[in-house]
Amino acid sequence: MVDEETHDRPDCEVLELRVLVVHNRYRSAFPSGENMVVDREIAMLRDAGVAVDTYIRDSDEIEHFGPVKRAGLAVRPIYSLEDAKAFKARIRSFGPDVVHLHNPYPLISPAVIRVAKAEGVPVVQSVHNYRFACANGLYFRDGRVCQDCLGKRVPWPAVTHSCYRGSMAQSAIMASSLAIHRATWQMVDRFLPVSDFVAKQLAAAGVPPEKITVKSNATPDPGEPAPIGKGFLFAGRLEEEKGIKLLLEAWRLSGLGKATTLTIVGDGAGRSAVEQAARVNPSIHYLGSVPADQVGQLLDDCAVRVVPSLCFEAAPLAVIESYARGRPVISTSVGASASVVGEEVGWVCPTTSAAGLAETIRQAFGDHNSARVRGLAARSLYERSYLPGEVTRSLLGIYGELERAKASSGTNPFLSGDRLYGEDLSDEEIARWVADEREAYADLGPGEMPAESYGRGRFDHFHGVSRLPDGRFKSVLGLGSAKGGEFLAIIDRIDELTIVEPSQKLRSHRLGGLQPRYVDPSPDATLPFPDASFDLVFCLSVLHHIPKVSAQVRELARVMSPGGHMLVLEPIVSLGDWTGPRKAGLTKRERGIPLSLLRAMLTDEGLVVEYEALCDFPITRRLPRGYDSVWSVRLDRLLSKATAWNYRYHPTSAIQKIRPTGSFLVVTKPRSPESVSAP
Repeated sequence: MVDEETHDRPDCEVLELRVLVVHNRYRSAFPSGENMVVDREIAMLRDAGVAVDTYIRDSDEIEHFGPVKRAGLAVRPIYSLEDAKAFKARIRSFGPDVVHLHNPYPLISPAVIRVAKAEGVPVVQSVHNYRFACANGLYFRDGRVCQDCLGKRVPWPAVTHSCYRGSMAQSAIMASSLAIHRATWQMVDRFLPVSDFVAKQLAAAGVPPEKITVKSNATPDPGEPAPIGKGFLFAGRLEEEKGIKLLLEAWRLSGLGKATTLTIVGDGAGRSAVEQAARVNPSIHYLGSVPADQVGQLLDDCAVRVVPSLCFEAAPLAVIESYARGRPVISTSVGASASVVGEEVGWVCPTTSAAGLAETIRQAFGDHNSARVRGLAARSLYERSYLPGEVTRSLLGIYGELERAKASSGTNPFLSGDRLYGEDLSDEEIARWVADEREAYADLGPGEMPAESYGRGRFDHFHGVSRLPDGRFKSVLGLGSAKGGEFLAIIDRIDELTIVEPSQKLRSHRLGGLQPRYVDPSPDATLPFPDASFDLVFCLSVLHHIPKVSAQVRELARVMSPGGHMLVLEPIVSLGDWTGPRKAGLTKRERGIPLSLLRAMLTDEGLVVEYEALCDFPITRRLPRGYDSVWSVRLDRLLSKATAWNYRYHPTSAIQKIRPTGSFLVVTKPRSPESVSAP
């Protein structure tokens, strides 16, 4: 027996990792090897000292969906707003170093990959099947291997042949998801196919080889193998693609009915055929579905396991479980089985004909000693490649590579959204920045426009002003508010208005019946006001012009009164590469603030985000009335929510630019430290 202390555990020197595992469980009515693998892997990581949290949905939930949720199933494989929100909240509460995705269908959707990347978390995906290019994930239809959709941007053959659950409508949904999320899959940092065969299929589908690392499945060590038993065993789903009909015919042709037995375990569409064969042939013992521990006992009792799959098996768990118990395997030459099962550990039938499989079964039966020797070799292969400790070591190594790659990446850390440009500039560089920006916005055109021309009043009211408390505001601060047009909607509720504004060209002598007090900003972001001076702060589209945003946010939090409110609006996209020539309408220094960093800067100062909405969809801001129409504001909100999954800080293609570009936040300062809670 393998020494558990030395062989079944990874090294104790494990990175302090936090891993968030994501999986949509398959229906319990159809036992799933993938579900089992995910459960085992979570346990293995926890045993290795890794902090693991899970985001799990279960397809069994669908049975309990009401009419509205059932209608929503039509779009969930493409985008699930419910899961995007919940998954984002889980990332923020758990703080993972890595997101490990398994199956996202049908409830979660691949959009969670974009959520993770927007939050700055690398993503790995275990590839258990072929759903990256095939709607049913099997590369199998009408009794044969099918790769008609491989290489197609839109997998229409899947729709034509109703490949997903026999439904043309459901196949259209899956095909749409595959087409729409082609760019999403490119955001995965590392694909983990479960076998060399799946790795080759990934590469054929266009995944860069450097993003592919084979990671085998594991199965628990059952201990020292029992002496080789008698007879043959099939344990699995009784479906056409698993080769159950092929096996029944091959067994009949083998003529071994009087010499040995074939035990069949499992359930599925082929059950009636198995029951009929068992009634006719006493050498066939059909046991129906049995618990996993009983399958283990049946393996101990048999001499050879038969895995006659007709589809492209990815990495049959049945084979690995057989190796763990020292049992050789008969397989077809289809899919990964041909590479996982070799002549040293079993027999590979060169054809998928019943006659060919019958001959292979006779060959295995004819040499009992060969079965014993191959069984010992199978156990040895298991100890080298499939022990939980070995597989966990491999997985931790992959996580570590991602961490090191992130740390040593030569990519621009500012354009990636991991850091904000300007935060670590020297005093001299900040002075140049401030000088460049002082009149830059006024020189773009708005310097001659009166405060009354402010065109975002309805936009500000929808997202922010309508969420403020009723009554008057004793002291109000506007950061970079220029002529103060944003205050006109509430000017009659303000007792005293102070505006911190660098430009001498963008100042008003009066706003309604109020005379604002203007103050020049300080290059180091300090504000010349006592603590708790203002019960309302407007900070609309200004922080992205400031070099040290975190320092400015700290000062704003300091001068806010407990119980006070702040409205924040900022672009959350890069606005292009600011190190080169700027597009028309942009100042030299302005750059957007990554949403995750903006949110963190606010909450790090003890502020509470009470409302947050993505906004500024590229089309709506260009409508004739801009955001001075309630309908354009509502349209913007709708389009921004619908494309939130496509958000990234620095888009590099036209498709990636179809997303919201800003975020509006309503922030409060708690009245006491005890009242602070996570947003």
